[in-house]
Amino acid sequence: MSGTRVLGQRVMYTAGRCKVVRRLVLVGLIVALAVMLMGTLMAVNLDRGGAGGGPCADRLGFDERNGVTLTLRPAFVGSGVRSIEYTIVNRRSEPVYFGAPYDVQKFTDGKWVTVEWMKDRVWIMILYSLNSGGSMTLTVELPEDIEPGCYRLVKEVMLRDTTESEWKVELVATFVVER
Repeated sequence: MSGTRVLGQRVMYTAGRCKVVRRLVLVGLIVALAVMLMGTLMAVNLDRGGAGGGPCADRLGFDERNGVTLTLRPAFVGSGVRSIEYTIVNRRSEPVYFGAPYDVQKFTDGKWVTVEWMKDRVWIMILYSLNSGGSMTLTVELPEDIEPGCYRLVKEVMLRDTTESEWKVELVATFVVER
């Protein structure tokens, strides 16, 4: 009788172990499917904007260099949306300086080209200063007839270190204009 009990316990132990293994396999499959679905949806979104997943996937809506970040909202521009906001955040210990000018470029024929509506733009002469931890949000107006595709905002900022040396940093964040 005691041999039967041990055999029965082993069978129950093995059956319980199989349930755990089946659950782990099921969870693994669900996670793998979720990751594949997210990747597919992202590729579809980039493809709808004409980016093909290439240059627009790089720095989509965000860039960070030398402790300064540039964030775009929204990164996907749908019909009816005619402006995007960009925010510059200073995470450095020294101030960051920049003016009003920026450039909007479109990825065309394998290269970035300044869009026609930016070429004759007139800018005010102003110098913004962001202290450490500061941020500023500004708006980019888009034309009503903007074509779908992969675009990027290029913003130049001036940095200064403790020795008073200055240098320019180009922040670049991409966005997609959808149909």
